[in-house]
Amino acid sequence: MGIGNILVFAQVVFFFCVFFLSFFFYIPMSVNVGDFKGNCLLNADGKWERNQSAGDQTAQLQIVQWGSQGSCNFAVFIGVIEMILGAIYVVWESMHLCKGTDSLWLEAFITCMVCCVVMVMVFAAALTISSGFQVWCALLLKPGSEIHSCEQGQYIPFASELGLNTSRYFTDLQIAQFGAWSSWFCWVALSMLAIVKIYRYSKQEAFLTSMNQERERLLQRLGPPSEENI
Repeated sequence: MGIGNILVFAQVVFFFCVFFLSFFFYIPMSVNVGDFKGNCLLNADGKWERNQSAGDQTAQLQIVQWGSQGSCNFAVFIGVIEMILGAIYVVWESMHLCKGTDSLWLEAFITCMVCCVVMVMVFAAALTISSGFQVWCALLLKPGSEIHSCEQGQYIPFASELGLNTSRYFTDLQIAQFGAWSSWFCWVALSMLAIVKIYRYSKQEAFLTSMNQERERLLQRLGPPSEENI
């Protein structure tokens, strides 16, 4: 297997990983938004109050302000884009791999641009999820709550008055973070592979140009045939 085929094979593998990991990215975020009645828990702020009507005076979370809906929607959007691009490029690069061919320079350049742009967008989405979830966990651990760890919160009905399903928010966000950061790693690898492929094309073009120049110099050195030899 040549170097070109190795690069194509590596691209197929990483694009398939992106396609697979996208389900760990946008599905948990979508489920969490549904559990919270369309609200986004990322960067949410609120306060704790004692439920005086309950016999045990359970502390309940009273949300003052939910996080920006755009934060969760952006994460879901990026996950869907990943799934679509991953599926398209797996099919496209697999065709080249089966035929033993490689993409043209323009196709490689477009792939490189797509990988670099998506890599930045996935990094932004992953950072938004991680930082926003840390703010949410800090809210759960504020004085007045009965939660001692962020994971423990999903086993305590601390938002029953708001009608929220908080039984799996920690699991959903952990899976989403895993999918987001793993996808980002794959896009970094894909961007590097695309840059290597463009470098190979440029090097090959420079080699062909040098060969043509040497051929022209050789022809000029030999010159046209003289009249005595005719």
